[in-house]
Amino acid sequence: MALKFEEFTLHDKQGDYANVKHIRLSGTNFGIGNKLGELAKNRHSLQMPKWSSTTKRDAQYTYLKKNYPAHFDRMAGFANAFGEDIQQAEHDYSCFGITLAFPMCSAVYYPPCSTETETGIISRNADLELVRTPLLPGDTTEKSSTKIMGKPYVLELHPDKGYSSLVMFCFELYGLALDGINAEGLVVTHLHGDVLNEDAYKPGMDSGVGINEMLVVQQLLDNCKTVDEAKEMLLCNKHFRMILPTHLLIADKFGNSFVWEYPIEHNQDFFTDGNSEIQILTNFPLYKYPAIYTFPKSNDLSCPFARYKTLSEEIGTYRGKVSNDSIKKINSKVFVRQEMYKTPPPVAVRTIYHNVYDCNQRTMEVSFYRKEDNNKQERTEYFKFKLK
Repeated sequence: MALKFEEFTLHDKQGDYANVKHIRLSGTNFGIGNKLGELAKNRHSLQMPKWSSTTKRDAQYTYLKKNYPAHFDRMAGFANAFGEDIQQAEHDYSCFGITLAFPMCSAVYYPPCSTETETGIISRNADLELVRTPLLPGDTTEKSSTKIMGKPYVLELHPDKGYSSLVMFCFELYGLALDGINAEGLVVTHLHGDVLNEDAYKPGMDSGVGINEMLVVQQLLDNCKTVDEAKEMLLCNKHFRMILPTHLLIADKFGNSFVWEYPIEHNQDFFTDGNSEIQILTNFPLYKYPAIYTFPKSNDLSCPFARYKTLSEEIGTYRGKVSNDSIKKINSKVFVRQEMYKTPPPVAVRTIYHNVYDCNQRTMEVSFYRKEDNNKQERTEYFKFKLK
């Protein structure tokens, strides 16, 4: 299958935070990975982690060949763009790099019975530090000039094996999907899972054997039609954490949704089903705090409990079904602003993008943070994409 590559610039304005591109790739998974590697090599300065041992490398590749062959083929293509044979490569191409920031984020799933379009919709804010901060003591990578997601990509993949998908693909093409939708109408988004206890999770900063917290999004999109299939795939795979705890909000075109989470020990799986009701997710373990009356008190509007309450209260002001414009307005109430913080962080955090996925129409709308003008945030228009 010959590779087909198309690229479009969505937003590139002098002085704005983000330079946004849309890439459409059709072909074999090897060819898709090779093209992504070529773009990454020519455009971006990449971190290139190395395997700590050949034993771990070989075990990971054996695992991926068996459990996620599409990704292994993309890895092989990516490595080939850097002049390496995947079977002998000293660099770890299983993740194409690591993330550079600790995200917050807020998301809401609206089942078909609650929307004017009578379709299931996920509305998601991606909140990130604007520049890189150290992840571990001794981290000497330059921070001040490193913007987080300054060059995001809307990536549309049409592989010869696996479902087509439309994803937010960030961190300069060497990261992995942050959220997306596939041709079957499955939507997957991941958020920071536990900002309350993030220090207790002790990031490994090293690849393991299995599926890491970034790769899981694309794995589900490549392989699953429904939330039941997604649950089974989550249970049947070995997961490890490189950097931070995450949890997933997943929905399908049949109006089903659930949240997947795990504890610090990573030895259990918790599924919270939506049961055809609106589901809200921010950055605390939902299984530990299943209702608002269980939330600890906080006077910091940026905290995950406050953002959850804000979303819940705003949703509660609507009588009847909500429109797409209303859905966008609701999430805008928790776009990160400096005045939300009781004690502002040393590095500014903003909602880098907000997107809206329609499970039934297989569409994504997305708007990006531009800049601040007189303490007022400016954002791009919403760009709309439909997966065919």
